[in-house]
Amino acid sequence: MFIAPTKWLLLQDSRSGGNVSDKPSRIMDREIFELFANMSIFPDSDVIIGQRVKSDFIKLISIYRPSNARNLVIEDRGYWKDGLGITLTSTRISSVRRKNLQGTPLKSCLVITDPDSINHLTDFEDRHIDTVAKVNYPWILSLVEIMNATVSFETVESWGYRASNNTWSGMIGMLDRKEIDLGGTALFFTKERIDVIQYISLYTPTSQHNDSGSTFEPRRVSTRIIVLMMFIALLSLYTSYTANIVALLQSSTGSINTLDKLLRSSLKIGVADIVYNRYFLPTFQDPVRKAIYEQKVVPKGQKPAWMSMEEGVRRLRNGQFAFHAELGSAYKLVQETFHEDEKCGIQEIDYMNILDPLLAIQKRSPYLEIIKVGALKLHESGLQTRYITRLYSKKPTCNGHTSFVSVGLIDVYAPFAIIVGGVLLSPIVLLFEFIWYRRKVQRDAAGKKSSNKRSRHSFEDSSEWSQSSKVVK
Repeated sequence: MFIAPTKWLLLQDSRSGGNVSDKPSRIMDREIFELFANMSIFPDSDVIIGQRVKSDFIKLISIYRPSNARNLVIEDRGYWKDGLGITLTSTRISSVRRKNLQGTPLKSCLVITDPDSINHLTDFEDRHIDTVAKVNYPWILSLVEIMNATVSFETVESWGYRASNNTWSGMIGMLDRKEIDLGGTALFFTKERIDVIQYISLYTPTSQHNDSGSTFEPRRVSTRIIVLMMFIALLSLYTSYTANIVALLQSSTGSINTLDKLLRSSLKIGVADIVYNRYFLPTFQDPVRKAIYEQKVVPKGQKPAWMSMEEGVRRLRNGQFAFHAELGSAYKLVQETFHEDEKCGIQEIDYMNILDPLLAIQKRSPYLEIIKVGALKLHESGLQTRYITRLYSKKPTCNGHTSFVSVGLIDVYAPFAIIVGGVLLSPIVLLFEFIWYRRKVQRDAAGKKSSNKRSRHSFEDSSEWSQSSKVVK
C-alpha cells in the first residue's frame, strides 16, 4: 500500500499526557522503528509523519527502507509552526535524496546469444557479436555505482516472448516473476510488453548516427530566402569546380529506398540469424512486410534466408543483395572487408520501424525514479555515448573514391574505327561540298545575268509603247 504514486500523511501526538514538553528524540525514533521496521516502504514511497511535539509545533519526517536487506531510514523534512506555516529543510525530490541504497544487492540479467561473449564484455573484442549486451553492461555498472549498490548478473539466451499459456520466457519472464531487479540488455518497445515490464529512457542506438546539414534553423521568410540562395550558390560552385557530373555518372543508384520498391526489385534478401529476428519478422501484418517475409525470406520450396552476419555482409559486397541486420554490427564488418569505392553504394531502409532498444526493470519497481535519474546522468556525462562510440560502428563515409578499370585497344575498337572512317570520309565530303558550292555560284551568276537581260527587254518594250502612245494622241 506504500508503493508510488500513493502519498501518505500520518499524524502522531508525541506529547506526554497532554503536556507541552516533547518526548526525547530517541524515544520517538525507537517507536517509529518498531512500528515500520518490517514494512515495504521503499525509496519510491512517500510517507510523511507529522509529530506534534508542542501545541503549536509539528515536526515533519519521512521514512523509507533502501531495500528488504536494509534498516529503516528517517529523514528530517522540516516543521510546521503556528503562524509561520511549513518550513522544509530540503526541497529535493525523493529520487535524488534517496539514491544512496547503502550497498543494497541488486540482481540483473544479460541476454547472451554467443556463450563466449561473457568473456569479452569489457575488452572490446568481437564487437559485432552481442553488441547490445556489451554496450549495456558498463551502463548497468555505472548505474549501480551511482546508486551505491551492488549487482550480480545471470545470463539467458532470449529477451523473452509470450508463450501460449500467457507466461513469458527469457529476461522478461525473470522480470515478471521478480527474479531480477533490472534488465541488463536493452530490448524493443512493443505493445504487448508494456503491461509486464517498465521501460527506462536510456536508448541503445544500434549504430552511430552521422552528424547532420545545421544547428540553426531559420524561421523568418527573409532569412530562409538568404540561406536558400547561399546554398544554391554553394551548390553551383561545387558543381562547377569539382566536376560533379562525373561523380553523378559514377555513383550508385538510390532508387530502392522504400520497402515497397525492395519487394518489387530483383534483389535477394538475407536476414541475420538472431532470435529476435526469427520472432518479430513473422509477426508483421502489413501487406508489404508480410509479402517480403513470405516471398523473399522464407519462400516456399526454397531455403530460408537466415544466415550469419559474416555471410550476409559477404553477399552484400558481391552486389544485388539486401541484408537485414543490426546496423552497428554489420558496419563493423563492412569497414573491415569493403573497399573504399564499395562503401559508397550502401543504402539503408528501416524494416522494423520501431524505437531503439530500451533498458527495462520490474513493473512498479521501487527503484524506478532513482534509476531514471541515474540514466539521465549517464547521458549527460557522456558515458552512454562513450560506449556506443567504442562498440558500434557508424555508417562508412563515402570519400568519393572510385575504382578505375584499365582499358585496352580492343575495348575501344569501335570508337577508333568510327574516327578512322570519319577521317577517310571527310575528303570526299569536302569534295562534294566544293563541287556543290561551284555549281551554286554558277547558277547564281547565270540567274543574275538572265534577270538583267529580262529587265533590259522590259525597259525597251516600255519605251516603244510610250512613243506609240504619243503618235496616237
